[in-house]
Amino acid sequence: MSGQARSPFAYTVLRAVPRVERAEFINAGVVLFCRERHFLDARTGLDVARLLALSPDCEADEIAAQLAGIERLARGDTSAGPIAALSKAERFHWLASPNSTMVGRSEVHTGLTDDPAATIDHLFRTMVMTPGARLPRHEGWSRASRLSSAPEMVGREIARVRRLHYVFQGEVNASDGPIELTFSDGSVVMCDAAADWTLEFFGAAWVDPISSR
Repeated sequence: MSGQARSPFAYTVLRAVPRVERAEFINAGVVLFCRERHFLDARTGLDVARLLALSPDCEADEIAAQLAGIERLARGDTSAGPIAALSKAERFHWLASPNSTMVGRSEVHTGLTDDPAATIDHLFRTMVMTPGARLPRHEGWSRASRLSSAPEMVGREIARVRRLHYVFQGEVNASDGPIELTFSDGSVVMCDAAADWTLEFFGAAWVDPISSR
């Protein structure tokens, strides 16, 4: 643990709002400001599949472009416009201000940190990245293998345990991912968290759709 005193920080969660009048949204980014560490940054990631589930005809490309502009503005990139030339505190105030556009903001939250870069990464993983397994369908594996009830595992010999991790925009999320159990009789059970964090069980081994090609 760092011996340096922890510093106060503030952050807001960016929300993709496909239809403002319906007030439905998905989290799509985080902006974090730490005055003492002279730190301001934004991390964004748009789950287009979830967005289209809310509004199939929404302008996903426009929302993605706005999110990219917020990242540039937070980092002081002058291509984002004149606001990028303001101080970090002024830019955060602008970025965290409530609005009624397709990219909304949550209320501002606060905390303490000794590493703002690690903190924004943690917030992005926990607040923005899609929880649970949204595993793709392909010829080797499908959610149709989901079991209707928890399998009996007491007293069975486990031959192998495999943990699967998700990759989002090139970043490995080591904090989430299903666990695959292979038993001595050759049968396999995969345990995974659904989007609402309830536990699901599947009776088939995971097949990587990329490496299996």
